Amino acid sequence: MEVIIQPNPHTASHLAARYIAQCIDRKPDTVLGVPSGQSPLVLFRELIRMHKDGKLDFSRVQTFHLDEYVGIGGTHPASHQAFIQRHLYDHINIDPEKIRTPDTKSKDIPAACRAYEESIR
Repeated sequence: MEVIIQPNPHTASHLAARYIAQCIDRKPDTVLGVPSGQSPLVLFRELIRMHKDGKLDFSRVQTFHLDEYVGIGGTHPASHQAFIQRHLYDHINIDPEKIRTPDTKSKDIPAACRAYEESIR
């Protein structure tokens, strides 16, 4: 793992977006782990800008969400899935079939977690 220290979150997000774009350019079916929350918003905006400028194609990219609330489904407005949908997916050309989220409404959460981990592998 390489750690690259940047002077501020804005610069770090732009560097990360360029890195992600290079990965997708080299391997169009790249698999990304996608976080939610306030921290990745600048990164999302930069990825969206690159996509709208015609520099980034997400059509073959697959994503796995890094987190989600137990007990609420992805369509719940407070879910991480809904957050990422609003702030990223609604603005890029990702195939909805390639978006992976954990089953947080399962009656057996440990089994659902194992299944999600296996799908990542």
